[in-house]
Amino acid sequence: GKVRLPVPDIKLSAKDRALARGAADAEALRIRHHDAKLHSKTAPQNERARSVFDALEQARIEALGASEMAGVKKNLNATLEEKTNRLGYQNQTEMHNDTLPDALHAMIRADLTGETLPPAAQNLVDLWRPWVTEKLKLENFGDLKKDLASQKDFSSSIKTILKQLELEISDP
Repeated sequence: GKVRLPVPDIKLSAKDRALARGAADAEALRIRHHDAKLHSKTAPQNERARSVFDALEQARIEALGASEMAGVKKNLNATLEEKTNRLGYQNQTEMHNDTLPDALHAMIRADLTGETLPPAAQNLVDLWRPWVTEKLKLENFGDLKKDLASQKDFSSSIKTILKQLELEISDP
């Protein structure tokens, strides 16, 4: 029930305010829509599969919040934009294994909400989408909308996706 947030400066710019709100919104959404015990029970043990699984659960939580409240959507987008710019995704020209979780997070959240991604996130998604599409034989993740409200059902669908992406997973 506790949340850790960065301590904001006394005087914040509009951008910094949106980032602080985005971090707070993400944590509030996690508290509201996420069951940590269920997540731990259903998460794969393999580290790479787990990082993707965690990122996609975060995408589910954020998609729920973005669909419920336009202000939350704006704040989460500001946070995504800052992160993808900070990590230099706008300059990437090829896929790197360590960027797959972030790419799928942005891809799935955008597909579920219909939002336009910030340029750096869009660049990352554009790099990964052909590979993901080929592996999964689907163009987008809109079908996951039916599972959004159920963490258990969403986790099951994500485990199927992980297998199709040939990420080694060990069921706990």
